[in-house]
Amino acid sequence: MQVDKSNTFNLKNQIGLLSYLGRVNYSYANKYLLSASFRADGSSYFAQGNKWGTFPSISAGWVAKQEKFLSNVTWLNNLKLRASYGVSGNNRIADFAFLDLLYSANYPFNVGNGTPSSGQSVSSTILGNQDITWESTFQTNFGLDIVLMKNRISLSVDIYTSKTNKLLQQQAAMAFTGVPLYWNNIGSLRNRGVEFELSTVNINKRNFKWTTTGNLSHNRNEIIELGNRG
Repeated sequence: MQVDKSNTFNLKNQIGLLSYLGRVNYSYANKYLLSASFRADGSSYFAQGNKWGTFPSISAGWVAKQEKFLSNVTWLNNLKLRASYGVSGNNRIADFAFLDLLYSANYPFNVGNGTPSSGQSVSSTILGNQDITWESTFQTNFGLDIVLMKNRISLSVDIYTSKTNKLLQQQAAMAFTGVPLYWNNIGSLRNRGVEFELSTVNINKRNFKWTTTGNLSHNRNEIIELGNRG
């Protein structure tokens, strides 16, 4: 069987991400914990001057169970308080959205209907935007971990809030451009919530073990701004 390859084609896009990451961890007497990191990412999805985003983070923990005033509390196996703050980035958009890309098109020449000739023209569906850059999410988290009764009951509580700025979205373009859409950094949103997770070891025998885990969460998303539509 012969395969007609005249109507087939290959499409290959070359994209890149260059990242630098540094991290420092510190622990004092297994009671006071600290971790800090810094990340820088450069993405080919954005134009020169907007390629790089920086994303720091820091977290701290206090293992209160290691303190002397709790060392003799036998029913308490672990008690830990923690807090963190960090920034993360998003660059997941269409390839080369900062450029006016060329696509295959036919051009008519001569009189009448003309003679079609193959060529290239700019996209008629999306306009390039040199100013787009990283979308950033800033998140704060406070947590509590408790383990009781010889590790038979475990409870974790997390309270968090995050705000995302410079949302990467497709925005309507001005009519005179002749193109309906373009990628832009517009708007921001806020996410707040609380989560509970409870685990218990109900039966722990040599040949039989029964454990249960349950969780409860409440989350609220709020759109703060969507930007001006052109």
